[in-house]
Amino acid sequence: MSQDTVDRYFATMNGEQWDEFATLWTEDALLTPVGARPRTGPKEITAFYSGLFTPWQTHWDQPTRTHVADDGSIATAVTFTGRTTRGLEVSFDAVDLFEFQGGLISRLSNFYDLLHVRRLLETEPATR
Repeated sequence: MSQDTVDRYFATMNGEQWDEFATLWTEDALLTPVGARPRTGPKEITAFYSGLFTPWQTHWDQPTRTHVADDGSIATAVTFTGRTTRGLEVSFDAVDLFEFQGGLISRLSNFYDLLHVRRLLETEPATR
């Protein structure tokens, strides 16, 4: 059941299906994103994610490896690829750590090298 929720999380996030995305979270869910303050509850979490992708023409989070722990939590290695609105192509790896309650996400923490990503975003797109 929890793996289904993770699959829906990635599908709805990648497809920017924010109404459905909001249904994946418990009412008191906690998101701890890299480089930002924590967000609580489906409304605040969904608002954060929808704003996060505003500077991207395209974005795709591709799960590459999943580990289910004895307590039911799931760690997922992810490769993010995207193109910014100014045409810069970016790719980096991340890890999402999911915890669940009743099949919904109760807590999500994500991890990636924020300094590396900031440096990638500072580079100019290649001349074509």
